[in-house]
Amino acid sequence: MFNRLKKIFAKEKKTEKISMDYERLKHYFYESIQSRERTDIIEARIARDNILSIAKDLLVVMDNLKNKEIPEKRAKSSELVKNRFSEKSIATFNNMFEIEKINISGYGDIGELARTAKKHVDRIDLSPKEVMHIKFFFSEEFSDVARLMSIIYKNIEKMESIISGDFAKKKNNIEKCISSIASYENSIAQGSDQLKDLSNELNSLEKKKDSISLISLDEYRDTRSSIKHLDTRMSYLRQQISSVLGSMSRILKRAYHNKEDALISEYIQSPYDAFMQDRENKIRNVLIKTLVMTKDNELDIDKKSILKLEETLDKLDELNQCRNEIDELDKRMSELSNKEGMLSEKEDLNKNAEKEIRSTEKKIDLARAREQDIKQMIEDAKQQITENKKKTASLISDLAGKEIELSEQG
Repeated sequence: MFNRLKKIFAKEKKTEKISMDYERLKHYFYESIQSRERTDIIEARIARDNILSIAKDLLVVMDNLKNKEIPEKRAKSSELVKNRFSEKSIATFNNMFEIEKINISGYGDIGELARTAKKHVDRIDLSPKEVMHIKFFFSEEFSDVARLMSIIYKNIEKMESIISGDFAKKKNNIEKCISSIASYENSIAQGSDQLKDLSNELNSLEKKKDSISLISLDEYRDTRSSIKHLDTRMSYLRQQISSVLGSMSRILKRAYHNKEDALISEYIQSPYDAFMQDRENKIRNVLIKTLVMTKDNELDIDKKSILKLEETLDKLDELNQCRNEIDELDKRMSELSNKEGMLSEKEDLNKNAEKEIRSTEKKIDLARAREQDIKQMIEDAKQQITENKKKTASLISDLAGKEIELSEQG
């Protein structure tokens, strides 16, 4: 009853609380483990020295075994087993001195030492039959070997127990966290440098984009529109002339098929071209002469054709106006075509400028995408650092048996 009341009213043992930033936490960790790690290193060195000492003793035992004579009555096979066992063991124990070169300064070195020693010992492998021969014919030597080998195994196990112990595991986990934090901090530093480079690159690209100017193509488009309009008008006027002169041409061909006349021949072959070249309107006299000849019955032409010739004669003034307009339009077309040629060079410049703008904008988009990726990576790294620092503080708290609170500076 008294003991139960004592427990109820006894003061609860409080865990010591410590607050420190991350850098101080690391210093505290390495400072607090030094004593324990130094003790483990000393024990590992003692174990190594014990193994080396035993290896020397085993070399003496194996050398004696090798040189030991076997009575004639013993089987020859035992001789072979003895020699093979002793030679292999001597080679193994000579190689064991390799562990002397391992500098033990931490748990990693202790692990390497244990693995190397075990690797050499495991090379001494005998079959059950060979073990039977050795134990039966060389029991005394085998007993010494077994005793000394057990000491080596105990020392290897001692080192293995050190590296597999709770303290070494916790230390290893803490160092992994510290290493991760350093790696993330390095990534952030590199990312920050990359962001500076990208910022400079983006500024340069934006300036380049702004420096590319496009030439106004309104005049070029207006010129092309005017050319199209003129071409439509000229086509219409040509059609008007051709439609009137086409009928006349066929009538003249029938009326003058037996007569030679250069002008009439030109109008028969290409009435439009002949009219455009006939600036003195000689065709007017031809038509008048033809109509007179029909009245005098010198030409045999039907009335319908006569009416068509009269109609053509009446429209000559109108056709002359069409020709004059075509001349004016042709001059204007030539001027506009020359202007279009000069303006088209500007269009080519614009096309190249637009292509360069698109290329620059694509580079800007890629740079901004990389910028976002790096910013995200930095944010992720910061989150990982925060989590690993908390984990580090928790692990060190557990190792030290104290409640460690990580301050904001950490």
